Amino acid sequence: MKLLKLELNNFKAIKEFTFEPNGEDKSIFGKNGVGKTTLVDAYFWVLVGKSSTDKKVDDDIKLKDNTGNPQLDNGLEHKVSAILELDNGTQVTLSKIYQEKWTKNHGKPIAEFDGHTTTYLINDVSRSQKDYNTYIEQNIGSIEILKMLSSATYFCNMPWKKQRELLLEVCGDITDMDVINSDERLKDLPSMLESKNVNDFITLITQRKTKLNSQLNKIPTRIDENKKMLDDSNEENEEIIETELKDFRKKKNALENKLTTIKGGYAVAHIERQIAQIDTKIEQIKQQYNATNNADVLELQKQKSTKEIDLQKQSQQLTSKKNEQEILNNKIASISKQIEDCRNAWKVEKKKVFSGDNICPTCGQALPQEKINEAIEKFNKTKAYNLKACTEAGTNLAHKKQELEHTLQDNENTIATLVENIDNLNKNIQELDLQIIDKQKNIADIEYGYMSNPEYKNLYREKVNLKKELISVQDNCANSLKQYQSQIEQIDLDINVRTEKLAKIKQLSVFKNRIEDLKAEQKQLGEEFNNLEFKLNLAQIFTKNKVNMLTDKINSKFKITKFKLFNQQVNGLIDDTCEAMTQQGSTYGKSMSNGEKIIIGLDICNTLAQHYKLDVPIWIDNAESVSELLKANNSQMFNLVVAHHDELKIKDPILKRF
Repeated sequence: MKLLKLELNNFKAIKEFTFEPNGEDKSIFGKNGVGKTTLVDAYFWVLVGKSSTDKKVDDDIKLKDNTGNPQLDNGLEHKVSAILELDNGTQVTLSKIYQEKWTKNHGKPIAEFDGHTTTYLINDVSRSQKDYNTYIEQNIGSIEILKMLSSATYFCNMPWKKQRELLLEVCGDITDMDVINSDERLKDLPSMLESKNVNDFITLITQRKTKLNSQLNKIPTRIDENKKMLDDSNEENEEIIETELKDFRKKKNALENKLTTIKGGYAVAHIERQIAQIDTKIEQIKQQYNATNNADVLELQKQKSTKEIDLQKQSQQLTSKKNEQEILNNKIASISKQIEDCRNAWKVEKKKVFSGDNICPTCGQALPQEKINEAIEKFNKTKAYNLKACTEAGTNLAHKKQELEHTLQDNENTIATLVENIDNLNKNIQELDLQIIDKQKNIADIEYGYMSNPEYKNLYREKVNLKKELISVQDNCANSLKQYQSQIEQIDLDINVRTEKLAKIKQLSVFKNRIEDLKAEQKQLGEEFNNLEFKLNLAQIFTKNKVNMLTDKINSKFKITKFKLFNQQVNGLIDDTCEAMTQQGSTYGKSMSNGEKIIIGLDICNTLAQHYKLDVPIWIDNAESVSELLKANNSQMFNLVVAHHDELKIKDPILKRF
């Protein structure tokens, strides 16, 4: 596509200007502020709807007052027209008109400002915004691509992720398998990754290495601690100590058997059995005596329990009857009121007399006597019927009331009987309580009465004599028991000493086993650490290869531009990025000069134009900062040059091409 002509009318500070390159490269000269950038913004506005810096243009099209706000201009047209020659050789005129909208509302004498409108024209025919943009998309190219190809600075000022995405689209991405297949050393890496990406894989390995390293650093100290415990202990012969311990336990068992024989001797055991038999007989006498004296108390308590159960039943019946009495009183009161209502209704009905009219309501003449007699007869029948109904209702209610009163009287008699029964039961229970207390007092006074029983006295004397005999037998064995017990105590001391020695020997074995376990753990962790080092090395080789392959692939598409596509971290991880660089390594966002940015931008435009197979005019702002411009492939180039001219000057460019 070529720009043949660009006309501006009342666009920003330019009242009228025509730029007519006729499809050729041109250089536009002028001081700062005379309209070079305005010319570029007009071209971008008519084509892509934004400024050359991808900003909204509408607020800047009109002249502004001294406060920076757009001035009202009574509907003045602000117009830009571009005549383009498309790749198929046809010419098209694209125009946009921006103006104020003034509306005269009903009832108001003058029109009022009502915002702005934009008119879209294709070959001077008005179109909708959608149709206008669709025409550009279908016949020239997408809005986004036109922005990238028309400005030497647009691409590098896009977000880096968008730049990277477009580069991968244009140049092609490098898959992980491409990287792995390029190096024989990486053939085992896929199985190690286990569906993880390489960055996550490196992170996991690094975290595990850190943990292993911490564990490995602690093991030597723990081994030294256990060795020190071994050095501080004097080892003794475990077999000798076990034999000595066995002999001492054997001697102790022999002495304990002798003690048992003495303590459980026949004479002592026989006397103790006789005493136990006597104690059993004495206990039987005591129980029989207590059972006899407690029988009366148990009988009184049984009678009391029966009375209490009866008292509970009578109390429940009394409560129930009192509730019934309250209900009956309420019913009787209600029926009494109904009887009174019937009596009053009867009196009212009795006083009624015939008051019929003797005049016919239709003709106004006096009714015949027979009609009057019929009315009187009907009135009397109705009155008699109502009086009879009142009398019957009152009589029925009176009978019902009488029945309820009889029931109420029966209820009152029952309540009186229950109250009397309850009083009697309470008195009976109190009397039984007194009798039980007296009986229990008598039993306490004669608690030891069984001791006067002759059989008990004989058994008690026999028990006393047996105890004296037992003491005599035990005294004879006392010396032997004391001697054996002293020997057992000494043997216990010897056993404890040997047991403590064996415990220490067992503890030494624990220290030795712990040292061996720690050494085995150290070896295992060391092997795992080395294996992780190997895996990490493979992942780092992969990362380095991927960086180099993708960078080389993308950079090969450009003549002088290089791209930094990855940030290498200290821990071996890589982060995606995208930044244009010169061959000398100057980066676009930090160290690159303005002239270098323009040359790099042109190189990028050339590559993108080849990829999209689209040549469009390229606008190069601050072209004076470039000593040697890189020529675009087949695209028009418009160089904006700061010069001493007070107004825009259009000239043919002087370029050194390579």
